[in-house]
Amino acid sequence: MLGSLINLISIQIDNKRTVMMSIIAYSMFIAAGFLVMGHISPALVSLYSITLILYADYIERKGKKPSRILIVLLPTVVAISNFFTMNTPWDLIYFVTPYLFARMVFSDNTKSIRYYSFIMRFMFMVYNLAVGAYALEIGGIPTLISNGIAIYRHDIRKPRKIDSEEPSSAQ
Repeated sequence: MLGSLINLISIQIDNKRTVMMSIIAYSMFIAAGFLVMGHISPALVSLYSITLILYADYIERKGKKPSRILIVLLPTVVAISNFFTMNTPWDLIYFVTPYLFARMVFSDNTKSIRYYSFIMRFMFMVYNLAVGAYALEIGGIPTLISNGIAIYRHDIRKPRKIDSEEPSSAQ
């Protein structure tokens, strides 16, 4: 629940590093929850998320470009490992999310982060409800709503124009 609260608030901030660091906290809680439930595939994806964010942050701070091979290789390794740890057909969702997550992490703008996050959060909601992980959705559904609000606030709604002062004509 604490991870969801952190994620819920941070997605409203228009700062990539803040959002990414909150996803690390969120992913730690999610990984622990799924490990306790015996669902290895989503736990692996959560641990992969943490690793990928830390790698991306390191690369960005060094001013380098990420290795294209790693951007493809890491999600592929996670997707293949998910195949061997599947518990239900719903685990197939976790074949797609590593690729979406890699696209999100290496995106240059927070708009892409919000959209990818929304899509993945929806996929996670479907998975959690399908496998009976209702406790994870106590925080997940508000996070999805918060993400939708952030998309509306930052990406859809037109920014208000500040009216310039017009000289009064009554002189």
